[in-house]
Amino acid sequence: MNPVFVTAALLLGQGLAFPVPGKGQESGWYYGSGFDINVGRFLRVFGEGESIELSDTSRILTGRGGIKAAF
Repeated sequence: MNPVFVTAALLLGQGLAFPVPGKGQESGWYYGSGFDINVGRFLRVFGEGESIELSDTSRILTGRGGIKAAF
């Protein structure tokens, strides 16, 4: 398995991850999902994750989660 170098960026508040261009052209799939649940009147729990799987058998996983409180 060859090492994959990953670069990160931020676009409109959303994190992005992508491989650094190399010798060949790669193709792949993108998967993503998330949730945002009200736990109380002023409290929310959220989480999201995404995966990019490329034809060179490399995989990029990113995720985030947390609690939002309004006061």
